[in-house]
Amino acid sequence: MLQLGEGARGGKWQCADRSAEWSGHKQDTANPVVADTKGTPDQGPNWEPDDKFLSGLKGLYSSGKVPRASQLDNLAESQGWTRSQTSSGPIKWTDQNGIVRLTIKEGSPRTIRSEGPHIELRDELGRRIDPYGNLVTRRSVENHSPIEWDF
Repeated sequence: MLQLGEGARGGKWQCADRSAEWSGHKQDTANPVVADTKGTPDQGPNWEPDDKFLSGLKGLYSSGKVPRASQLDNLAESQGWTRSQTSSGPIKWTDQNGIVRLTIKEGSPRTIRSEGPHIELRDELGRRIDPYGNLVTRRSVENHSPIEWDF
């Protein structure tokens, strides 16, 4: 269980449907918002995904290592996912269910927290995660996991 508090602009985060949504309301300190970050309603709070990709990610990021983009590209390919890229966009790997699981970005100096090469991840349910499987929000630092660009 994760207790979520008041944001910098006075709002609160809610995860009622297992995805973070901005409510824009002041935190009710008498009734704090609590979210279960694991599981789905039908599988219970102790459900853990059987995700080989996530296991591979944990290995690449172990001991503070920063993986290379090519290593992540190979890991996604080994899952049988489909690679796509527009002429000016990032590399995206989509799973068999149509969920973009991995986005590999070179980075842009115009975007805060996205200046350097990084990846953005989603679990098999489409929720944003860090390399260790923890749920993150769109603009959180953890949603932009650093990589070494070697393409």
